[in-house]
Amino acid sequence: MAKVLVRNSRTFLFTLALAAGMRSAEAQTIAPDFERVVLEPGVSVEVVERDGQATRGVVHTITKDTLTLFRKGSFRRFAAADTLSIAQRGDRWWDGTVGGAAVGAVVTVVISIAEDCWNHCIISWSGAMLVYGGIGAGIGTLVDSLMTGKRAVFQADTSSTTWRVTPVLGSGRRGVLVNVRLE
Repeated sequence: MAKVLVRNSRTFLFTLALAAGMRSAEAQTIAPDFERVVLEPGVSVEVVERDGQATRGVVHTITKDTLTLFRKGSFRRFAAADTLSIAQRGDRWWDGTVGGAAVGAVVTVVISIAEDCWNHCIISWSGAMLVYGGIGAGIGTLVDSLMTGKRAVFQADTSSTTWRVTPVLGSGRRGVLVNVRLE
């Protein structure tokens, strides 16, 4: 069993790093409207309104038109039209633990099949699964506990277009001057 653990440690670490990279790439989506915001009740967020005021609280409910936060013993509603951005604060450490343990378990199964040890080495791969699962859980917990910053989950569209139409009249000239400004 020790031979299998040492020989396949590189495979395990590579697979774990690959899984962590895929998870972080998935988590970087910023919703353009409240309908696509994925926030569960109980998550800590910071909401910035269009006037620049920032409010921290815990998500109570979210619909396509409003976000309701629980803050300092009371509820506060934010209309989608008045909200500039929403950022999720911190990260739950336990989802890294579960993800890391799952990657460790999957790596053990792959290694056991590759070593042609699936049917007759039950004790060997069971022990390896505990070891790799434990290592993966520890790494996942460590990585998630270090993620203490904010992650944007909603950003309102702040661009605007200004049209200015001016008639042009003069000797022998007739027309319209159109000025378009994109901000």
